[in-house]
Amino acid sequence: ADRVRSPLRLYGALELLLAVYAMAFPAVMDAVGAVFFAAAASLPEHSRNLPKLVLAAAVLAAPAMLMGGTLPALGRHFTEQLGGLRRELARLYAVNCFGACFGALAAGVHLVPAVGLAASSRLAAGLNLAIALGAFALSSGPAPARPAVEDVPAAGPASLASVRAALAGLALAGFAGMLYEVLWIRVLALVLGSSTYAFTFTLAAFVLGLGLGSLALGTRGKDDEALGAFGWLQLGLGGAVCLALPLQERLPYVFWQGAHSLNRVPQTWPM
Repeated sequence: ADRVRSPLRLYGALELLLAVYAMAFPAVMDAVGAVFFAAAASLPEHSRNLPKLVLAAAVLAAPAMLMGGTLPALGRHFTEQLGGLRRELARLYAVNCFGACFGALAAGVHLVPAVGLAASSRLAAGLNLAIALGAFALSSGPAPARPAVEDVPAAGPASLASVRAALAGLALAGFAGMLYEVLWIRVLALVLGSSTYAFTFTLAAFVLGLGLGSLALGTRGKDDEALGAFGWLQLGLGGAVCLALPLQERLPYVFWQGAHSLNRVPQTWPM
């Protein structure tokens, strides 16, 4: 995103590739399935999980990389047009998360049950294609005048130790965050069953929280206190998880009580 002349055009290209991959995904799955069955025939049964996991990761790596590149590309476009305003980038990330939350709920609760996996995938591909065309159209027009940026006192240079601590902290926070998501999906599976709903609701709540946190903390005014704020947030996160542990242990019983207090009819399922 930093090396291209037009980050907005790069954003459009990434969305276009996502649309193409989504449309080709059934064929990709067929090809990967054929490769697995060809390899599995010569492998003992206990060693077939590793190639299955490798192939599944390979299938998902390409679209995940494309999706991961869209926000940096669009963020680079915004920093060029708005002068690198951190608040705008925080809002951009928040809007992205809010869209992800709505998309997870729409797919898991409505689209997949109503029209199926294939039609839902084609609909998402159509949205990617429309976004790509819009980005190409905007990038081909004259560049808007860059607005003046308010003078903001620059933070002092960070020490090498603080930079290393921030990078290590971010890596560990990402590890713990994905660990929480996987574990909470399993917790909800205890009450919702091993269905798409456990994954849908956990993912929607997860990205909604990310968006709200980005929106709230993007208005902070002092850069020199960011590392300390990051530490306090990690302490708060650990404390919140500890407070929720007793509820998680009782969740199946609480859910059982609530479910059996209602009539088992479709009208009461949302509640």
